[in-house]
Amino acid sequence: MPSQKALVLQTRSGRLAVTTFPIPKPGPGEVLLKVHSASLNPVDVAIKKTGIFVNYYPAILGSDLAGEVVARGAGVTTVVPGDKIFLEGSFSNSYAGFQQYALADINTLAKVRTTYVLVAHIIRPKSETVSPSQIPPTMTYDQAATMPLVCTTAFLALYNDVPHGLGLDSPLRSPGLYTGNAFLVVGGSSSVGQYAIQFAKASGFGPIITTASPRHEQHLLSIGATHVLDRNQSLDSLKERVQGILGTEKQLSYVIDAISRTDTQHIAMTLVAPGGRLVTVREPVFKDGYKEKSISTVMALKGLPQNVGLMRELWANMTKLLEDAIIQPLRYEVISGGLDGVPVGMKRMEEQKVSGVKLVVHPQETAPS
Repeated sequence: MPSQKALVLQTRSGRLAVTTFPIPKPGPGEVLLKVHSASLNPVDVAIKKTGIFVNYYPAILGSDLAGEVVARGAGVTTVVPGDKIFLEGSFSNSYAGFQQYALADINTLAKVRTTYVLVAHIIRPKSETVSPSQIPPTMTYDQAATMPLVCTTAFLALYNDVPHGLGLDSPLRSPGLYTGNAFLVVGGSSSVGQYAIQFAKASGFGPIITTASPRHEQHLLSIGATHVLDRNQSLDSLKERVQGILGTEKQLSYVIDAISRTDTQHIAMTLVAPGGRLVTVREPVFKDGYKEKSISTVMALKGLPQNVGLMRELWANMTKLLEDAIIQPLRYEVISGGLDGVPVGMKRMEEQKVSGVKLVVHPQETAPS
């Protein structure tokens, strides 16, 4: 059986190590992907530390993949070998990102088209006029790998039904529907937070308020936020600032906490108006004690029944969302060493030394043993 290099978690809360692993074979409705870029997510750190979502070992992690189709399973006609694609992986070894080859379900992938150009972190069609002073590189595997899990999580957080999301109507069907309504993203510079801002803009929300470090203000304004509040200020100060932005005519009915620590959940539940809705990306800490306010938790697992329809809808339209500049890839940093760079990046994430960017590795650059 053909083999490859893969990074495996050998035991629960154990050691990560590069080893030789079989290359999976695509079944019906699947393709085999040569993984050129994979990005890290906080869930990778959580799995290593706690074993959440994984009950098999050795385990391959990694939820964000971008690369080239090299083989197709039965019935696949929408992509061909040589196509560049990106997708969200699954918590299953054959479909995970920290390996050189992985399987992909054709219902939740999108093509990386070279008709995109990136200018000032904004995706635009090539036909659009671009300032000659700016070099417009094509969309890369690295850029594509920043998107899948966090983009999906933000989409589900906003548009899945309560109690799995905020229960909003998707902009894919109703663009601009929420014009004139306020929206708050706690943790706007996080990866999920950045996509929540972009989708809120697509849905017509305004003002779109977010909390973040001041050093990220200009970038967050460029992707759709209207107000960036210093995350380090007191809750009383935040309440005063938010009320000043809303005035007397609006209330804050929709909030996503893209961080979801105890302190940020308290901030979010305090700021959302009576009758309003909050969605978190981790299990709620405060389930009681906030009258007339609902709290939901988003989980972007492909196999959850409440996610299947929305995920297929999103991924069927992902290419168009990029072409129409509704969403854009995140800023990123490449960690050298191929798969050997993953533990380095995870350590930095544990130490909270990553802010405003996604960490990306190149599995094909893994050194031979």
